[in-house]
Amino acid sequence: MKYVALDIETGAATGAALEMEQDLIRPNANIKNEDKKRLNVEEKRLKAKDRAALLDSSPITCVGAKTETNIFSVTSFEFGYQEELAEIGILSHQESTEKDLLVSLAAFVDSAVTDENTVLVTFNGMGFDLPKLRLAYARHSLEIPDMFCPGWHHIDLMLRYCKYYTIKKDYMVCMSTVLKKLGIATGGKQISGKLFPEMVDEGKYLEAVLYNVIDCIMTEQIYFRIGK
Repeated sequence: MKYVALDIETGAATGAALEMEQDLIRPNANIKNEDKKRLNVEEKRLKAKDRAALLDSSPITCVGAKTETNIFSVTSFEFGYQEELAEIGILSHQESTEKDLLVSLAAFVDSAVTDENTVLVTFNGMGFDLPKLRLAYARHSLEIPDMFCPGWHHIDLMLRYCKYYTIKKDYMVCMSTVLKKLGIATGGKQISGKLFPEMVDEGKYLEAVLYNVIDCIMTEQIYFRIGK
């Protein structure tokens, strides 16, 4: 069966996007005191700023996809090394905006590489990757690829692991833990995804892309163990 192991990376929301997210914050409904309401809102605003790369409005900066035969990477930043990446089997599309990234990604998933029988495979895609992608396409008035719409055959490996492969009652687990538990990588992930925005901000573009690609490969390896 054909599959696409997908992983997205995001940057920090800034400027008007961050302000919009902060302006939409409301105090907890159970707080009645006005001073406590203001304090609650201010705390949430600071938290939103600290989690600026994990908001609805956080820009998508890199998407990787691994199929049976291809490794695809598209970024919203240009950094070169396309020939070098091609030599190690990575097809790299480097765009200059999030919108162009989404257009390139749609062209890939709508191409002959995938069809209606292709399974979409993610790790926490149900709660993060897919909502982020759908909102981004809608925000830019672009048609959402069928593969990212509800109803497509999608396997979220994090949810599958939590439901069927552990006696713990957790509903979320990090990929590093699953890699260790399945014996795929005894040391787990070597770099935290929280560092991705920093890599991009510091101009470490190649490292950032390879990090994303490795995540796709690790997602594929987990799929081979528990996805069938």
